[in-house]
This record gives sequence, C-alpha cells and structure tokens, in this order.
Amino acid sequence: MQNQSAKLTSIFNYCVANGFPFAFYRLPQQESVYVVAQFSTKLNVITSFSEILSEEGFVVAPFQPDENTPLIFIKPDLFGKVQDVDWNENSQGEVSYSVKRKVRVMSKKAFRLYVERAKRKIKKEHFEKIVTARTVKVEKPEGFHPVKFFKKVCGQYEWSFVSCVFLPGMGTWVGASPELLLGFEKGVFNTYSLAGTQTTKGKKKGKVNWGEKEKREQEIVSNYIKEIVQKHPQVKLTLIGPETVAAGNIMHLRTTFIIENIPHFYWTELVEALHPTPAVGGLPKQGAIEFILLHEKQNRAYYSGFLGPVNLNDKIDLFVNLRCMEVQNKNVLLHVGCGITEASDSEKEWEETKLKSQTLLKLVK
Repeated sequence: MQNQSAKLTSIFNYCVANGFPFAFYRLPQQESVYVVAQFSTKLNVITSFSEILSEEGFVVAPFQPDENTPLIFIKPDLFGKVQDVDWNENSQGEVSYSVKRKVRVMSKKAFRLYVERAKRKIKKEHFEKIVTARTVKVEKPEGFHPVKFFKKVCGQYEWSFVSCVFLPGMGTWVGASPELLLGFEKGVFNTYSLAGTQTTKGKKKGKVNWGEKEKREQEIVSNYIKEIVQKHPQVKLTLIGPETVAAGNIMHLRTTFIIENIPHFYWTELVEALHPTPAVGGLPKQGAIEFILLHEKQNRAYYSGFLGPVNLNDKIDLFVNLRCMEVQNKNVLLHVGCGITEASDSEKEWEETKLKSQTLLKLVK
C-alpha cells in the first residue's frame, strides 16, 4: 500500500499532467488529508452559489470574479481521506505549472506610496479601512514539489486550513489560512472575525498587548459580520472573544460567531454577503474594492478569495485564501496583504507584509 505522501504525489502528477482540477485539504486541528478530484478537463464555472446549493464538491472563489479568474466548482469524481481512496494510476506526460498570467511585484517604494494613497482615500472619504496587498516572487529551489511543500505546511500550521489546489490554466495554489469564512455542521453556522497582526517572537499568548489600531481593525470586521447575521430576525448569535490566536509565526485577534436558528439553504446568501470581508477588502465594502481594483495594478486572482468543501460529509468548510502561494515552473509567488487605517504607518505595513510572507516562505527553502 502506498504511503500518504506517495499517493498524494501520484494523484497530483496524474491530474496536473492530464489537466484535471483537484484539491487536497486538511482542516484545522485534524490529521486527515482529503482529496477532491474531477476527472474531466472542463472547469465547472458558476456565476451564483444558488447553482450548487445542495451539490457536493469543492469551491474555489477569487477575490473578484472575472473572465480570467472565475468562480470554480470541482466535482468529486474522487473524494475521501487520502489513505482510504483507491488509487493505482501513474502520471502520464510532463507536469507543467505554466499559467498565462502576469503578476506585478511592487518595490518597497511603490508599496509605501500605495499605502499612503489608501490613507488619503480613507481620510478624504471617511473610509474605515482599505486592505492593500502585494506579491513576493522567489526562485523555486531545486527539488521543490507542491506535495512535499503541502505536507510541510500541514506539519507546521496545526490551526490553519491547509490546501493545495490545481485549476488547469489558472495555476497551482498552496495555502494555510486561519480565517474561516463560513462553516456549517449539525445545523449550526460559524464564522470568524480575524484582524490585527503581531509576531509570536518572544511573546506568550496570554501576554500580548494589542494597540488601538489593531483593536479597531478587529472591531470593524466584527461589526460588519454582526450586521449581516442580525438581518435574520430569528437568529441566535453567540460571540466568543476577541481572543489572541497564533498562526505560525504571527498572532491575530479573533472573534468567533456561532449562528443558530438559520436553515442550511441560507449558506449561499451568507457567503455572498460576507465575501469579501473587511479583513481582505475594506469598508465601505464596494468603495474599498473599487479602490483596490484601480490602484493595486494586478489581479489578485484567487488570493483573498475563499475555498473549501461544501456539502461533503454533511459539512461546509469555507476559508479565506490568505497566506497563499502560486507555484510556477521557475518561481513561486507569495501573496500577502495588510489592513490600512488612517493611523497606519507605511513602513510598518511593509514590515508586516514581510512578516506574513515568512509564514510560507520559510518552508519553501
């Protein structure tokens, strides 16, 4: 019997060589790795979540859908825990990660100017927050394989949703996200408000001092979620936090929302209302998105979108695609962002993105 790593590698190579969409994923605080693979090269593009209300599969959603990065639904021709799936295929043909997508890498100067522009927008138009992002490009080391990297990330980030997704023509994405967009199990929904960032270096979880900027950032996201959820008059809402949670080398402030008395079919409405949250876009929502699309000078694609299994094992587990990396033939691209308020310092925001990039970068080498 193949061990898990060998089976994952075999499935990965076979699907990539044949152009079959697939996802590997491991849920937070669990050991089992699941695989969802579709044995058809045709991407299932959807325009509304109502199309998959009761369907089983794996969703991959971009920050903002367009013709180059649409909303994708991977159908589960193969699904299960990796150790349990029946697999005897071998790779056929050359494995290539080529994607026809240009990605702009900002210099420090350009990024700081972008942050300052965001601060002026916030002050002038009374925005609460704008999330700026950039890409870090690193040469892929010899011997690198996405499955090997995925396993390293699983071992390092127990509290994150770890995923490896291949979409033909749109790339291979590996990520570790601590941020739940929407979960559903046994009749109960839950979501997170996650914001504020500090390094774990030299600090104990119970002795973290959060500044007013971080507290305000977290409050903005929490209030946004609360407003959406409380539109349903019958809802029973329980909040836990805010509390400090660790995600590898960094810590965040998190509030957990437990949402009861809402039926399963509301999941599509909740997802469409929640995404993109102020944690990845900003507030006001539409104004922040328009600013990002105008000034960021690149398509975020599936970074700061969301992904995860829906209706598999009678659950929904959708996570924001944070701390993610695109794998190319010669390079890897790490996507990172930071929340900007009027009180932000552009130098510190640059340093924050460097810190966040290390979450995955330190495992690439």
